[in-house]
Amino acid sequence: MSTLSLVGVHRRFHAGGRVARALDGVDLSIAPGEIVGLVGESGCGKTTLTRVAVALDRPDEGMVLFGGRPMVNQDGSVDLAVRRRIQLVFQDSYASFNPRRTIGQSLAMPLRRHGLQVGDGRAQIADLLEQVGLEPGLAGRHPHMLSGGQLQRASIARALALQPDILVCDEPVASLDVSVRAQTLNLLLDLWRDRGIGILFVSHDLGVVRRVAQRVAVMYLGRIVEMGDNEATWAAPRHPYTRSLAASVPTGVGRWRIDEEHRRLTGEPPSTFDIPPGCRFEPRCPIAIDRCRTEDPRLRPIEPGVHAACHLAAPLVAAREPVVSTASDPVEEA
Repeated sequence: MSTLSLVGVHRRFHAGGRVARALDGVDLSIAPGEIVGLVGESGCGKTTLTRVAVALDRPDEGMVLFGGRPMVNQDGSVDLAVRRRIQLVFQDSYASFNPRRTIGQSLAMPLRRHGLQVGDGRAQIADLLEQVGLEPGLAGRHPHMLSGGQLQRASIARALALQPDILVCDEPVASLDVSVRAQTLNLLLDLWRDRGIGILFVSHDLGVVRRVAQRVAVMYLGRIVEMGDNEATWAAPRHPYTRSLAASVPTGVGRWRIDEEHRRLTGEPPSTFDIPPGCRFEPRCPIAIDRCRTEDPRLRPIEPGVHAACHLAAPLVAAREPVVSTASDPVEEA
């Protein structure tokens, strides 16, 4: 098994003579057997990053590597031998299936494209459905005949068809109700434990990320502003944006008290068409100084295993009496 790496990735979009910097120099890796959580507000670039990671979109600068091997060949074509090792689980499972095809036909497509189908593929499809807790008989149904939870499991089964090393999950449980969400999360965790696959888990739900990931990356306006051990990050955030994100969760994900300097996040992020000079978080930062308005901080090591893009980055001291989250565990079976 090999590591998926995004190295210096930039992705820009052009509209009306203006340029939006959706990804602005992103470095991120996901190793086999590791769950990396990716969090941030809507519009920060999370979905663009997932599309670039699986070659559904191409970076303007930088590279996507798998085991040191480029995802895209020099002629611009996708290396299918590499691409099959990294599979995407979409947020909207209904939109990701062709409504005219049965579930079995959709699951068979990647097998045929990569020359892995054995015979008519029925046995393989039945096995894939059973792996995700679905009855093989569902292979003959069309997407609208399945519930949201069943269809998301079918989406995971399709991703497993090519026996990937890495799963890229873009908000995989956001559209599901609480009980089905817990079952889907448990399925992903079982696959991670049993197969040793790596997972990039993209979510806006900090409570879920805190419970499933080993490492977390925090995105803001197309750039990773903090990255490190998952539990340590939420216990003592280094970047003011991470602190504000954690403070915005009503039930809390951290073990520290909110004071005036670390209040909940307010205001809207600037447009990706007009990213401010200096620190991009400065217009919303409660502790910004003059240097923040002119000098763009880069992601740098703060301590072993912890990186933050902030001139003032330092651990937030835990409260004497820890504030422990009272949120229910989202991965418990309903």
